[in-house]
Amino acid sequence: MKKNILIVIGIIIGFVIFSYLVYVINNQSKIQILMYHRVINDGDHYSVEIKEFEKQMKYLHDSGFTPIFLSEIDNYNDYKKPIIITFDDGWKDVYDNAYPILKKYNFKFNIFLITSLLNKDLYMTDDIVKELSKSDLVEIGSHTVSHNYLSSLSIDSQKEELSDSKNIIEELIERKVNTCAYPYGDYNDDTIEVVKDYYDYCVTTNRSFNSKDTNKLILNRYNIPKKNSLFVFKIKVNKLY
Repeated sequence: MKKNILIVIGIIIGFVIFSYLVYVINNQSKIQILMYHRVINDGDHYSVEIKEFEKQMKYLHDSGFTPIFLSEIDNYNDYKKPIIITFDDGWKDVYDNAYPILKKYNFKFNIFLITSLLNKDLYMTDDIVKELSKSDLVEIGSHTVSHNYLSSLSIDSQKEELSDSKNIIEELIERKVNTCAYPYGDYNDDTIEVVKDYYDYCVTTNRSFNSKDTNKLILNRYNIPKKNSLFVFKIKVNKLY
């Protein structure tokens, strides 16, 4: 009886290990999008401390990852270990603290701006956005005008949030804007229909990887919060989680 129980346990363990290996292998052909908000010491849950961000970027660099723009995701298989780094909201500390580190490693990244918060305390100014837009490492996109839950708005209001923010940023940086991040990762069927007229690539907060078949208007992202240790970060970026 005891022997039979051990055999059953062994079969179960073997099946679990096999299933996990299949999961990992299948994910190696997919791309991950990382979601950050702030890079600042003593911040909230959505912030990452400066020294931790430095460690994370150093790990990506030393491990041979290639950060690409969101707009380059269609051809991500052309790159060695591609990954996408994104920042939501347009916090000034991203410019002050994250940008120097990203420049150090020559890493591309995406920023999504809430246009109603430009030039407000703690947020990026017009001049900062203009400077960043001239960098070959930065791709700037929209995070709507006022950061409302889009699914709670009428179709017309959604159009205003998505189109007005796009127009404001394009006028500011004198460049086409074709990327967007949904506030709170929130959207509905109306949102997807509306957003087609303004953007080519949009990100959510749905936690998963992305493949060639992933809808480019509802791309998945992995949040990188303050509580994540470097060990957890490594697990995430190596698609073991």
